[in-house]
Amino acid sequence: MTEETKQNAEKSLMDELGFNEAEIVRRRAFLELGDDDIQELVSIRKIAQEYADPVLEAFYKHLLSFDETRAFFQNPKLLEHVKQAQKAYFAGLTEGAYDKDYIEDRLKIGAIHERIGLPVKAYMGMYNFYLRNVANYLFEEYKNEPGKALRAYLSLLKVVFLDIGLAIDTYISRREQLIGKQREAMRELPTQEALSMRGGVVGYQLPPLHASHLEVTTGDLLIFATDGISSDFAMRLSPWDPMLRHQPVQEIADRILARFGKLTDDALVLVIRYLGSAP
Repeated sequence: MTEETKQNAEKSLMDELGFNEAEIVRRRAFLELGDDDIQELVSIRKIAQEYADPVLEAFYKHLLSFDETRAFFQNPKLLEHVKQAQKAYFAGLTEGAYDKDYIEDRLKIGAIHERIGLPVKAYMGMYNFYLRNVANYLFEEYKNEPGKALRAYLSLLKVVFLDIGLAIDTYISRREQLIGKQREAMRELPTQEALSMRGGVVGYQLPPLHASHLEVTTGDLLIFATDGISSDFAMRLSPWDPMLRHQPVQEIADRILARFGKLTDDALVLVIRYLGSAP
């Protein structure tokens, strides 16, 4: 490990994003997350532990019912590991300690979501599902004390929005870093090329066709996509993404389709890894 890499590994995400104690205080103050809220959240910790498993099962049943989010959980062992990590994450919402360690943990989770390519819309949708389910449990538990249920829920919302702000900060920071790396990569990797696009409708109206020539070498990855895939998908894929280097081409195609496919159009992704000419 180089000295630079070692220093980067030791540098916390809070340092990377410029967080300090004063910023934590400001964020909590802006959300009006005070001592009364902490007391409310700690008071429902036991109930939160009781509803954790049923909410989590409903949560992942919902996620796995959509192609876009199911693509991230194809491996059963990985899914079980993520479930346990998610359970601990949700438990942290009612622990009452929203300090430096809490912030650092939330930033790390946001960085993981960004690294695996989880779209922000999926992250927000997942929280939406979680909050609706928790509201049902709280108001059922305190059906004779609706004021208590409301106070606890509003306090929970403040912590959730603290988390959402931290996650979005992480997404933005990592995307800015990625854009910088991609710009450098484009200068250093002259072999990264794209074929010209031709408009038309298959089976109805085609423009005059002509051949395009692109030199390839062993190990090159060729990706063909229809207009049902976001046009900037290639720019948003990091050249250092392990997915592009090591995963089978079918998995790469599935991930690109899930991450960049437009919900308003059909799409096709064809991925080819050139293994060299036959001996």
